[in-house]
Amino acid sequence: MSSLTDSIDQSIEALRPAFIAAQENFKAIHGRYWQSSATHDVLPEDGVGKPIKDLDRKPDSEPFGWRDFGVGLPPNLRASLRMNNYDGPAGKGFFVEISLKEQGRTMEKVVYFGPLESRTTAWTDVTDVTDVTDVTDVTDVTDVTDVTDVTDVIFTFTP
Repeated sequence: MSSLTDSIDQSIEALRPAFIAAQENFKAIHGRYWQSSATHDVLPEDGVGKPIKDLDRKPDSEPFGWRDFGVGLPPNLRASLRMNNYDGPAGKGFFVEISLKEQGRTMEKVVYFGPLESRTTAWTDVTDVTDVTDVTDVTDVTDVTDVTDVTDVIFTFTP
């Protein structure tokens, strides 16, 4: 991809042991993996680190924020991170959604941990993905955060 996305990949790989340890600790206590809000409302751009908006912010379904999670993130990140969990036929795990802007384009990658690790995606330009009207194949869709129009979307689950 680019030197920026390669660098972000290296940073995520360096955090891998801390993510796994924190998630396994959380699961031992709570019986599930932790999920988070995104670290940023406005995506970091062109590799310039931005302060995390609020380490205590959390989704409505989660009583714990990044501060509680126990992974020491740098004060300024060059990409937004959001942690999610999954529980399916293959087992339980978690994934990290990584988002940034590079040269005006919105780039995203999803890194899976656990039984679905093989589903880790490459960096994808999602700048122009705003409307999924009449989409019939959502086999590899992992994030529909900003989708507002799902007219005629047909969802099919394939294990």
